Amino acid sequence: MDTEDFPPFLPEVEGPVVEIPAEMAAQAIKRTVFATSEERARFQLGGIKFSHAKGEAIWVATDGRRLSRIKHALDNPPAEDCSMLVPARAAQELLRALPGEGNLYMTVGDKRVLFDCENVTIASTLLEDNFPPYEGLLPSDYTIEVRADRDLLNAAVRRASILASEKTRLVHLETRDGELIVTGERQEAGDAHDELDAVVTGDPVKVSYNASFLLECLAAVGPGQVVWGLVQQGGAGYFSREDDDTFLHIIMPMTVKEEVPDEELEEVTN
Repeated sequence: MDTEDFPPFLPEVEGPVVEIPAEMAAQAIKRTVFATSEERARFQLGGIKFSHAKGEAIWVATDGRRLSRIKHALDNPPAEDCSMLVPARAAQELLRALPGEGNLYMTVGDKRVLFDCENVTIASTLLEDNFPPYEGLLPSDYTIEVRADRDLLNAAVRRASILASEKTRLVHLETRDGELIVTGERQEAGDAHDELDAVVTGDPVKVSYNASFLLECLAAVGPGQVVWGLVQQGGAGYFSREDDDTFLHIIMPMTVKEEVPDEELEEVTN
């Protein structure tokens, strides 16, 4: 290819410029990108939805079975609101390039975005923004709330996941008399059973979650007291950290149809 025919590296992008500390942007990507979908048929779920309104930035990602949302205030917000759907791969490349200090400048156009940070510039085409409306999933309050140490819960879920069924990959969380009970079982190998001290508000509950989803969620929550909330029995689980109201992770519970011989999983959507 002749040098004259090589396309320009930096496309012309016009739009609002969002300034975010590089460390804050890196944390937001880490806590959302793992929840994006890799299914080509669901391309609208293959990116991170970024939006800015009234001085607040919100990052959201979902694969239809779980959702991660992180929000934070901006010190120097742009004059106008904006939103975009950043491909997961572009977000991962940006995460690798971001330094530990400095500011990230995002120029948000209609179809493209430019990321500038120190001596690094990344250009990406944006996904068509058909991101599903998720605001209705965000609760105003919980009817059941459980608080436990994140590290102890993470270790218990990891042990339970080892003995969880290879087909279902289910780990069961159950509350009883001020305890959070974590179990995983496999008919041919036995079961794992942990009882953790917890502060429980509301009725006793037992819910099953995908073990991998739980472990990735707890890694994103970070150390400290984890809060597990439910709006209704058998509904979605809401996970956050007690001292951090900026991050929320939602996992849909899983159930096994008793009438299906091969224990085929059915996603609970109510």
